[in-house]
Amino acid sequence: MIAIIDYDAGNIKSVEKALQKLGQDVVITREKEQILAADKVILPGVGAFGDAMKNLNEYGLVEVIHQVVEKRIPFLGICLGLQLLFEKSDVTAQTMVRTHFSMTQRRACLPRLSCF
Repeated sequence: MIAIIDYDAGNIKSVEKALQKLGQDVVITREKEQILAADKVILPGVGAFGDAMKNLNEYGLVEVIHQVVEKRIPFLGICLGLQLLFEKSDVTAQTMVRTHFSMTQRRACLPRLSCF
């Protein structure tokens, strides 16, 4: 089973539909036991680092995510979902309490696109 972490942000439904189309058994959850029992875990992402961290902390998911990584459960962070594992963000003052990557999310400016 693949657990998609629900933290009231991200492209959860599109990720769920894509995996179901591929025939995968999927659950959208914020329950620690379900996440840690999953064969694979996905942290989808759309939105702002600070808001996402607020929600992850509010739902007690920060420590669960660390446990997933420490247990070596295959983990996929999509866009913001991966950035949330970084040490800090220069977009906001909030940080992951304990990090797995010593990296910083930086503002990017892409050709023909606005800076974000």
